[in-house]
Amino acid sequence: MKRIYFFTATSTFCASMLLMSCAPKVVYAPTPANSAPSSISNPNGVKVEDDICIVMQQEKPTTRAFGNGKHFKLTTARNIAMAQARAEFAANIAAAIIAATEDNSDGVSKYAGDNDQGMVAEDQSSSTKDMVTSIAAEIVKGTAVIKTSTYMLPNRQYNVYVCLEYTGGKDALAEQAIKKVADAVPENDAQKIRQRHDEFKQSILNYLEKNNGQTSNAE
Repeated sequence: MKRIYFFTATSTFCASMLLMSCAPKVVYAPTPANSAPSSISNPNGVKVEDDICIVMQQEKPTTRAFGNGKHFKLTTARNIAMAQARAEFAANIAAAIIAATEDNSDGVSKYAGDNDQGMVAEDQSSSTKDMVTSIAAEIVKGTAVIKTSTYMLPNRQYNVYVCLEYTGGKDALAEQAIKKVADAVPENDAQKIRQRHDEFKQSILNYLEKNNGQTSNAE
């Protein structure tokens, strides 16, 4: 009787071990001994990593922009991110053009229209803004998306980042801006821009390099 009991117990143990070895293995991520940030080892807190699209934009700020969009539909989230990136890039290009004209002692308001028509300063400023905004929007059409990151938020919304780049490079971007400004202003002003071509171009590139960090879009 003891032999039968021993055999049965042994068989049950072996069967249990066999079942355990065949069961799927669940691997859990290791949990640090202290999950809270240590005020001693890291007094600045936990570092938050930027998305790759933000990092790529910062590598070439003169020709790149990033955008972020959130929506329950993936396509809509992507469209929001692309629209934001293009709008941000266009705004920076427009600001760079205005800064370049000011750096070269010819305020952009002088390029707004014909002073002989009695245009007042406010009208000049408004016309200038419209002109420069239109030029920047045309330049941004030459961009393409080079990177996309997609996340799923806890509320099931898609969180999308995109990085777009002006495909012609920074020199082509500045050259196109100069040409479009020269084409849009009276001939005598266009002559001044052409004469100061190199200074105008460098001013545009310098502005984009220094001011296109897009910190307002980073989340």
